[in-house]
Amino acid sequence: MVYQLPMDVIEIGYFYEVVMCVSFKRTDIHNVKEIKFDLKLADDDLSLNGFCSSTTVVKKQDLYAFPQEDFSLLRLYRSTKYTESKWRLDLRIDFTHEDDYRDTLFEIHYIELQHCQLGKMAGSDAFTIYGEGRPDQIVSVGSDSISKCPVAICDYDTSDQGDYATTLYITEGLAHVDLWDLRSPKNNDDVPYEQQQATKSPQIINKPFASAKFNVSKDFVEQDAAGLISTFIDISSSGSQVAFSITYDDGGNEGIPFRVYKVTPAAPADGDLSQPWKLQQIKTICDGKDFKTACFYRPDPNNNNEDDERFWGMDGLTFSVYSTKGTWSLLYTLDMQNKTDDRIMGTVYRSIQGRYFAWNGSRGAISIWDFETGKLVSHHYTGDGGGVAYPSLSLDGSKIALTIGNKIEIRDTITGIKLGVLKKGLGDKDYFGVLFGKDYFLIYNVEAATESWLTKYNMRSVVRVRDMAIVKTFYMHEDYRFEYPQSSHAPTFCFDNGPILNILKPGPILDHVNTKDACSGFDICGKRTIETRVVYVNYNYELTNAAGSKFVLAGYNEFILGEEVRVMLLSTVNRGDDDSETDIRRLDIPIGPIYLEHSVFFIPETSQLGVVANGSLSTWILSAKPGVPFCRLSSTWKFQEAREGTMFGDFCQRDVISVESCQHGKNFKIKLAPPKWYRHLTEITDAASKGEQDTLTVPISPEDTLSISSKGMHPNKEEYRLNQGFVELVDLYNKGNDSCKQAIIRYLKAHIRQSRERSSVSPLKSICEAWTQDRRPFIESIISQLLPIDRITWVPDIYANKEDNPLFSILKAAETNASALRVTRIIMDYCVSHAIRSRNLAFLSPFFKALHECMEIFSAEVFERLGRIAYVPVMHRSYILSHSTIARPPQSRLWFWKSSEEPLHKMSDPTLQLDVTVKSSDPNNDKFTGPIFVASFDALWYYKDDKALKGPESGPLAGAATVHTTTWWKTLHHMIRLKCRLRIHNYVETYDFTIEFYDNPAIAALVAYKWNTIGFWYWSVRFFFQFCFYTLVVIASIMQVYYPQPSQLLGLFVAIVVMAAIFIWLELLQAVRSINRYTKSGYNFLDMLAFSLPMAASIDQIVVISQGDTHGNTRLLSFSVLAVFLHMLFELRINKSVCKYVTIIQEAVYEIRVFFIIFAGGILAFAIATLHLLKSCPYEGCDPPTSAFSSNFIGALFDTYFFMGGIWDPVSDNFANNEFGFQLMMALFFFFTVILMLNVLIALINVAFNKGDDGWRLVWIESRLRYIESAENMSYHIPGFRQTYNYFPREIYFSATAKQVHAYRKKYHSKDSATEGLDVMEEWLAGPSATDDDEEDDDYLFEGEEVEEEVEDEEVKEGGGKTDGDAVPSDDKVDGLEITEPESTAKTTDGAADQVENSGGVSDSNALNSDGTATLSKAVEQNDAAEDVPKDPSPLQQQPSSEEQTTIRELNSQVGDLKSQVLLLQTQLSNQAKTQQEQFTIQQDQFAAQMDQFSAQKDQFAAQKDQFAAQKDQFSIQQEQVQKQLEELKSLLLMRSSTA
Repeated sequence: MVYQLPMDVIEIGYFYEVVMCVSFKRTDIHNVKEIKFDLKLADDDLSLNGFCSSTTVVKKQDLYAFPQEDFSLLRLYRSTKYTESKWRLDLRIDFTHEDDYRDTLFEIHYIELQHCQLGKMAGSDAFTIYGEGRPDQIVSVGSDSISKCPVAICDYDTSDQGDYATTLYITEGLAHVDLWDLRSPKNNDDVPYEQQQATKSPQIINKPFASAKFNVSKDFVEQDAAGLISTFIDISSSGSQVAFSITYDDGGNEGIPFRVYKVTPAAPADGDLSQPWKLQQIKTICDGKDFKTACFYRPDPNNNNEDDERFWGMDGLTFSVYSTKGTWSLLYTLDMQNKTDDRIMGTVYRSIQGRYFAWNGSRGAISIWDFETGKLVSHHYTGDGGGVAYPSLSLDGSKIALTIGNKIEIRDTITGIKLGVLKKGLGDKDYFGVLFGKDYFLIYNVEAATESWLTKYNMRSVVRVRDMAIVKTFYMHEDYRFEYPQSSHAPTFCFDNGPILNILKPGPILDHVNTKDACSGFDICGKRTIETRVVYVNYNYELTNAAGSKFVLAGYNEFILGEEVRVMLLSTVNRGDDDSETDIRRLDIPIGPIYLEHSVFFIPETSQLGVVANGSLSTWILSAKPGVPFCRLSSTWKFQEAREGTMFGDFCQRDVISVESCQHGKNFKIKLAPPKWYRHLTEITDAASKGEQDTLTVPISPEDTLSISSKGMHPNKEEYRLNQGFVELVDLYNKGNDSCKQAIIRYLKAHIRQSRERSSVSPLKSICEAWTQDRRPFIESIISQLLPIDRITWVPDIYANKEDNPLFSILKAAETNASALRVTRIIMDYCVSHAIRSRNLAFLSPFFKALHECMEIFSAEVFERLGRIAYVPVMHRSYILSHSTIARPPQSRLWFWKSSEEPLHKMSDPTLQLDVTVKSSDPNNDKFTGPIFVASFDALWYYKDDKALKGPESGPLAGAATVHTTTWWKTLHHMIRLKCRLRIHNYVETYDFTIEFYDNPAIAALVAYKWNTIGFWYWSVRFFFQFCFYTLVVIASIMQVYYPQPSQLLGLFVAIVVMAAIFIWLELLQAVRSINRYTKSGYNFLDMLAFSLPMAASIDQIVVISQGDTHGNTRLLSFSVLAVFLHMLFELRINKSVCKYVTIIQEAVYEIRVFFIIFAGGILAFAIATLHLLKSCPYEGCDPPTSAFSSNFIGALFDTYFFMGGIWDPVSDNFANNEFGFQLMMALFFFFTVILMLNVLIALINVAFNKGDDGWRLVWIESRLRYIESAENMSYHIPGFRQTYNYFPREIYFSATAKQVHAYRKKYHSKDSATEGLDVMEEWLAGPSATDDDEEDDDYLFEGEEVEEEVEDEEVKEGGGKTDGDAVPSDDKVDGLEITEPESTAKTTDGAADQVENSGGVSDSNALNSDGTATLSKAVEQNDAAEDVPKDPSPLQQQPSSEEQTTIRELNSQVGDLKSQVLLLQTQLSNQAKTQQEQFTIQQDQFAAQMDQFSAQKDQFAAQKDQFAAQKDQFSIQQEQVQKQLEELKSLLLMRSSTA
């Protein structure tokens, strides 16, 4: 129905609302689904203008509130501005019905237009129709104005918490700025938002608590209507400051430049508006600036101090951050290098969240920046397709949502790991946005499919990040827009309508508690009692859910691992279209010892079966829907703690007294009897509880009385129970069959990606903590299934602390039992494999954080895995090249202070650092054709505390007014001061690598980068002072020779002593800080020698000079020259050329150390023998032989040693005597030293040379790392150093040639199972693949299932496939109501979770139901027992003896080990068979290709042969023709000759 509205009273420029007088018919209101009121502009020929002025939608739930009297007045809340006299207003009313019934709900008697006046609306009898999104608050501006001119809001803003608002409107040459207090209404979070919307009335606010007026040009109103002016207004979080400006878009100067006003006195803290407040302008450094986008912002939402609030602004080229304290001060300015358009500035405005903000000004990428420091944090590649990516950060800044095309990708902010992808329901257009909480996000502005000309309304959906499931859907009118910035789970939505500002506060819609609005607990939904049962043998229960599906529950006993266990059997019958039985699906669940009572209860509404056994509660969702598992584990809680007097293996029984549930079945509570503890068959009386009954509630509520005495690292009950439940599942996995094991694995996989709010809930951590030798086989099986190397199941949290890392938990067990290392290998292989496959080093976070501990236990495993990540290619090579800076090595150049401009393709082994704000890309880089690899500094060192991850100045701008910067001379000053401290905190520490670890290209690249940026300059400063010391020692030595005036050298020796004392003090400080590390290095002892020897020599010379001692000598100083030379040589090992030869010398000395001992022993022996031969006296009174050979023992040693140098003077006379004994002695000496030992020495030096030549590069890297570690730690202590210099990325990029890559992999990793078949160089040469731009990994892709909260049939979807419910073997009897013992090796396939079906009850049955459903009429027979267990078993039943149980356990353990070995062998054989099959296929394909090539060549040869035959035939014909012609010619010649 279309109605033309009266136009006789309409004035241009005013806002009008529609009032209708109607009479309701006797139409059944249930048949009407919704009503749409569309108020549109139409021209004279009645054709619609195409612009919808306003639309109001009334849903069914709101129709019941309509007045039913005759002649009722209805008022459309949304008003319309009349702008052109040639247009008119038409009202179209459209009814949507539930069925084919077509009738209107009411008759319209008349329609009129009224001025939009809030006071008239409030006092009117008309029923106001708000439609979708009834506002919580209505702010009316200009209500106290006496002006007759139309009033309309030009701009508005709300504070981050929605407590305050500010509005700007212009009328009659005045600009009005008003401040409003919005803190009064509070939504009740316990009542669903939809229920509140249907009952409450908006709060009307028409009095601002502070106002200001400013003169403007009178044509501003017309200019504003024409869209020719730009207005900006923003309010601080406390409502104390307002910033605004008004400018002409054409650059006119008649507007109001940027200015800031402050509320005086301070903003109201108690909501009292009785006293007036004023807006007073304050002078700031931002006055007059032309900000295109700006906003007040609190980096820490919990900090309410006004002085810590920030203001940021963008003028198109720069991003500036200011402190709002006093007159404001500039914290930093970030130059974005290129012109930033409105789209990019809007992205920054909408993305700032927590500590970070996003910028999409770089083509094909989103960059993340630290709001506190202005430093680049990470980047996210979005593709080069030309599309625009819109980012949205989570509240804590840990995750980012990227709207790319028609999908939403959730990624980790820092690492870029993709956490999920949402496509479902988004359509083909990218007209939607994301509002992010922490673990949930809201999709808004999505255009839903509607009929042609009707207005499109926005579906608002709340999506859970963990599985990308839509957990809530609600509708809100498209007029509402979200107000940034957001600082809580409760966002604020606003829209202005003429003089009215509508404010909607839907509550914590981004909090997980809001996902269960449909059920508000016992107090609202009511409660009822649920029947409980005990699982007995020979007794069956029939369970019927709300959808009418029937299930059968029975119990039987079975010996499992040497213990008789009660097993719960669940089954259901699948039926075809003709109601015939197709198959029986079943699941066998071991629930505990047979001497305990195990209780169960069933909730029909949610089809949920609860099992209370052994102090734990597990819930299972049952479904009879074909194609999905009929029994899915929903949760497992371990609620009963071990008591004093109990031990591992004891069982707890807690009888269930009663179970109560809410009407929806989503909340229930269990009343439990006091616990009883059993060890084998005997009750433990010492552990018996004397307490009262306990109550267990799901979910946890204040009524839950079960306390936790040992929470450990778990802050609340739910986390503790969940983690202990994971441990309980480990034992259940050991006892269950294949179907039960698959159900457990599905449940664990669903929890392996824990949320940030519940980071301590981790099945990996709990299972690793539960590792024991007895559990080893099945824990290894569980971990290997949870962490496959071919699929991503677990996304490591880089923010996780040490306690949440599963590797730390398993390493604790590995310290005492090496068998735990198998689990460690599984976890490390998962991290390494997926880091390589996904080209994202964030997967290595658990490995890197535990690397220090792993090195201490098994360094060989660490070495192998570090080698596998030596060459990890980057995901987007072209982007890295165009957005990076080169860490150029220091070079000896004339203009050393200027950076080198050598192009990338001419550099050897370049290292790069990402920089998205670099100038235009260097075209010389296009000539670079090498691959790019990534390396992380986590592989080089570990952070000793959390501060090292951020630095000492990483708090909220360090609490200071400005971001610290530094200069070189300030840095030098702080270096000297830090060096003199007795204690200095080390933030990072390099791993205790052996020398072979440095033979890793990634580690070499990391060292090269740090050396090029900070290491070289640190070493240069250090070496400069050392070189001065060397120079002083050498000068003193030379001057004592050529300038023999000792008194003039006294000052020089004093300087040597002072400098030596300083260096020795530094060495002592180094030893005190870490004595173990100091003593491990022999270079430190050389340092002490090089400094202490010259100091001692100088002190000796000072004493000699001052005392005039004529007996003094200079020997110490002589040897000091040698010491400082040797020290300088070792200090210069950072130079490649020097290090090569120093390393060879070191290796030679080390290699011949034993040779020196043998050689010295030989010299000693020959010295004694020669001394005895020449100087011995055989009898008393004999004259000593005369010989020049020294009689002094030390002198004899030196004489003997110098024989090798040809100095025979001491024994030359003895040679002349021709004494046979002496000559024989000298012959032996010559043979021993010259022929034998010297040749051995040459051979050993040759070996040492080869070793030194092979390993000198590793020593060179290690030498540099020594200085880099000191420089890195010092950078944390120098104020502003890390803020001034951008030398501290977490990852760097490097290049390598194909020869280097192949040589390294051939040397260490000739075959890597994780990268088998992947050749990095070949892949790079093949060019970028499609997956680089659009990665659609099944492990990341979630289609975003909907969970309808307010419908009866709740459906939770988790994948696809068949599980649990395998058909019962054909030999089982269904018609005879008998099911035999299930096979423990029954196989199941992984698949999807089932659909929960509702309603029904519980009944006992021993016969067929009327619909043919089979139930169990007698007990399941035991394979190894002839007797049936009584229906009500006693807690004391006969069991195997303890010796038999021990034997059985040992056998079962051996069987488990054999099974594990068989499984491992099967896996290895399968992998080998697969590899051989692939190789055979490749060879077969190659052979087939060769055969095809041979056939082609054969055919070609045959063709050539035929061609040759044809040519031969042609040649024969030609030959015959020539022969014939010759014969004819011969005949002719004969004829001519005869004629002649």
